[in-house]
Amino acid sequence: MIAEARKAFWVMTGFIAVIWILQIFNWLSGYALGREFALRAWVPESLPDILRCTRNSTISASDLKRHSRRSPG
Repeated sequence: MIAEARKAFWVMTGFIAVIWILQIFNWLSGYALGREFALRAWVPESLPDILRCTRNSTISASDLKRHSRRSPG
């Protein structure tokens, strides 16, 4: 049982290390990963971008204005 706990500990430690490495790379690149692959609030059309890599996934100011207004009802 202790061996399984140690194994789980190292798996979790490795996972956290990967997240930190990605975050450091993201920070050094000026948060380029966030601009390229992140979800954009109020833009449901950005959901398919999770599954595919696109270069033109940035949001324009006009798109932001159009999608930031909520329709009544």
